[in-house]
Amino acid sequence: MTRLIRHLPEVLVERSGGPLIVALSYLLSKKIDSDESIIDYAGMNLRVPWGLSSGWADNFAKMKAVNRLGAGLVISKTITYNSRKGNPRPRIIRLPNGMINSMGLPNKGLVNWYLELKKVTTVPNNYVFSVKGDNIKEWKALINKISIFTNSIELNFSCPNVTKGIMDLKRTEKMLSSIRKINRDVNLFLKLSPQYGDIELMKLIRIVIENQLVDGISLFNTIPTKHVSLGNPSKIGGYSGPLLYDRLTSILAKIRNYSYLNDLPIFAMGGISSFKQALEIWEKYNAIPLVLTSFLQQGPFIFQKWHQLYKITKNQ
Repeated sequence: MTRLIRHLPEVLVERSGGPLIVALSYLLSKKIDSDESIIDYAGMNLRVPWGLSSGWADNFAKMKAVNRLGAGLVISKTITYNSRKGNPRPRIIRLPNGMINSMGLPNKGLVNWYLELKKVTTVPNNYVFSVKGDNIKEWKALINKISIFTNSIELNFSCPNVTKGIMDLKRTEKMLSSIRKINRDVNLFLKLSPQYGDIELMKLIRIVIENQLVDGISLFNTIPTKHVSLGNPSKIGGYSGPLLYDRLTSILAKIRNYSYLNDLPIFAMGGISSFKQALEIWEKYNAIPLVLTSFLQQGPFIFQKWHQLYKITKNQ
């Protein structure tokens, strides 16, 4: 399955992957046992302690499909103020040890998402919506509109596949201070990049938590890398895959070494490719392991496989 998915044409994956997975979620999904205890994490009710990170679910139907397929938490593809076509193709390079993407945040924009969500009777509280603004006006519109439907929003501050990527510490702190004033009731999760060095990253995390600028952290986004086959002029994309795992666990250990950060909600992503790794993230670091590359390369039933292994582990 992994080998077959890896070699499917890029356009076919983008255009048919969504409808196919939605259909499979209705036809072949296995219901998660209703008698299992619900996990309360950052005010969200999770059936299982893992899920899908931002980058694939660009509509509500896809979010529901991934949830039906066994994800405990689902994050939407990043929503921008205006719709975006994204970068020119090719924009996905699939590697034996991961993936490079240069999608450029293609999405239908805030207005279309808002109109779609208005038609939804209930948005489950384990659905998180990722947003990215280019200025405070856009951040304000995104947060005000999306927070009507959810209490959990991820702030994408670190996408390497757009012109405005990560910001330095001072600019990040200043922008977050302004964003926090928009809505103090919604839970904000700051998505950070592995581009930051360990010292810089830990300093930023301490600043935003000590000043109550965000309620949780998302680690990590992809790491910038060049590839000659990418269609964008700069040839820069974001690597995701197993090579990020050691960096992820190293930072998680550093965070949990601070007593006042022991209970900090963390969405952990970066190189998680097996149930053993996901379980380590959850049990050792009290963070929710999220995947995207593994979901795309191993297939949509990865969460169901993990659930079966999780049941065996709990019964031992």
